[in-house]
Amino acid sequence: MSQVEETKFNDDLTELIETIFGKDKAAASNAAAACQSFIQSYPAYSQGYYVLGIFSYLNRRVGDATEMISQAFEIDPEIQEYGLALSGLNALAGKLNDALYFAKVGSVGESDPLLKTILPPELSNFVIASDRAAVNKHYIQALRFFDGHQYQDALTECELELKMDASHEPTLYLYARIFIAIADYGRAISVLQKIISDNPDCKTTVLVELSYALAQLGLSDQAQQYMQEVLKRSNISVEDGCYVLRVCELLPGGKDLAKQVWAILNESHLQDIKPYYEYPPSIDGKIRVGILSDKFCDGFEGQALLAQLKRMDRSVFDVYGYIQNINRDNITTAIQNETVFSRKVYDINDKTLALTMKRDGIDFVIDMCGIGPSQRIEFIASQPGVKRISWLAPGYGLGQPGIDYVLSDNASHQMLSSNSDETQKCLLLENTLFSMPVIEGYKDVTPLPALKNNYITFGTRLDLAALSNGDGELWARVLQAYPNAKLRINLGEVASDMSIVLINQIFEPLGVQDQIDLHIADSDDQYGAFYDQVDIALLSRNISVGNLFEAMWMGVPVVMHTAHALSTQLCRSAIHGIGHKNWASDDEDSFIQQVKKLANDISYLSELRAGLRDHLRDSALMDMNAFTMELMMMLGALMSDDTKA
Repeated sequence: MSQVEETKFNDDLTELIETIFGKDKAAASNAAAACQSFIQSYPAYSQGYYVLGIFSYLNRRVGDATEMISQAFEIDPEIQEYGLALSGLNALAGKLNDALYFAKVGSVGESDPLLKTILPPELSNFVIASDRAAVNKHYIQALRFFDGHQYQDALTECELELKMDASHEPTLYLYARIFIAIADYGRAISVLQKIISDNPDCKTTVLVELSYALAQLGLSDQAQQYMQEVLKRSNISVEDGCYVLRVCELLPGGKDLAKQVWAILNESHLQDIKPYYEYPPSIDGKIRVGILSDKFCDGFEGQALLAQLKRMDRSVFDVYGYIQNINRDNITTAIQNETVFSRKVYDINDKTLALTMKRDGIDFVIDMCGIGPSQRIEFIASQPGVKRISWLAPGYGLGQPGIDYVLSDNASHQMLSSNSDETQKCLLLENTLFSMPVIEGYKDVTPLPALKNNYITFGTRLDLAALSNGDGELWARVLQAYPNAKLRINLGEVASDMSIVLINQIFEPLGVQDQIDLHIADSDDQYGAFYDQVDIALLSRNISVGNLFEAMWMGVPVVMHTAHALSTQLCRSAIHGIGHKNWASDDEDSFIQQVKKLANDISYLSELRAGLRDHLRDSALMDMNAFTMELMMMLGALMSDDTKA
């Protein structure tokens, strides 16, 4: 549209709005005809549908209003007022999930000041519209709290809603999801089983959530049964399929099940996805990198990303942030400040996000979502950007449609390259797979507990899935070799009766139950206090890098049995990065030997504890300059190859 055409369009739109919503009631009587005339004059534009929709709503034709504004949204989903209006209209109709979806869409769109003037207040605010609908108010409030990770408040609202309707399935499902979020898997299982009992045809996600909760408690056989029920259903959504893949990581023999799920997803959803747009490589000397992540928040991935962005050469790289996480904290803001531009995209549809990246001129999309809860697998399959790279993403992008490159390092390359799809390449970093900044605010390292106790204390965080599937027996071998030793297990903030029963069932038959010391997390644990009473940390296959790094920062050596499992590769990389490769054992016998080597030398343990924090500071794991330089050189080489092509 030329400047002259744009001026005429804006003048005509302003005249239309003044005609319909102005003081001249006689003119307003011809509103429908005026809107139709405007739409015929500008058929490719959305504003006429929106104006007609608002007029229909004010005349109590809610169905017509929803239809018209939906058409406007289809044409231009980035206009904020369309999302807000559809949120309000769906709330008034009692369609709360749709209302919440459009509320999120509206929150990240661009506002049009002229269209905003005619949006009724009750449609511009999801809460007001929900209140007017007078439907499940506590459930709505619980959804908002859950999205904000305010879990205790969300639990309270769910309980209030269930007092009014104990069988309200959406509230029961949300109730269970909250329990899973706070790791109270026993209560989650009870709620999910009630949903299935009341409604055997409940949505597939309920079965998957139940499988996940059972797997987390190490109840693998029961989890497998529900997995099989899921696979019997005719059409598994991508979201459910990705959740199943997460469950597979917790189950013995889950690798074969994961292959089956991948095949289903590819055949039913992913293989026929075509690119929405073409993305020619930049030719102005700039390399434009788009980070798509649900980890723009406080966690090891967010901290590693922030450390990288602070060191990237701004004269060569323009970095754009596409925020998939709903929660925000100081890391979110800090990352945004290090990008050219960042925007929330967690409820932007794939085509709109693809158009946004095209307008931003993105060369490389770095996917950090993978198969996590906030996955964008269908979007990545549409091949946004010139090339797509998987980094720090669950599943590592292996076999993921659309992923061209998987980042690896010397510790992970063998495993990742042997599992990569034939269309993918592993980019081998000479340094570590990621780098970490110094941990701020943690306690000082304490003296070795064994010097005072005269026995070794091993420590771990509760992982019933791993304990039930091999780690329990392996660690019992360690305790049997040291009858005076203790295994201190951090139960987290929620110590459910079911968890304690299952721990006893694992260790009692092995004759080491008296050596188990259960610890309920307190406020000091967030600053490393748990490890004040730990000499050697035993890490399960599902341990997070954050927990690994915390133990080492508190002076505690870590030993883990990796067995080249995909789920251990980030921890394996970190252990190699500090120069203690032997701590990551490839088989059970070498694991036992390494534990004994440490436990038998108290003097070395004490010396190691006192110096491990400084050793970390000087290691490759904290050499953020080297990591960022290597990554920039790698991207530059890839860009050069694509430009030549």
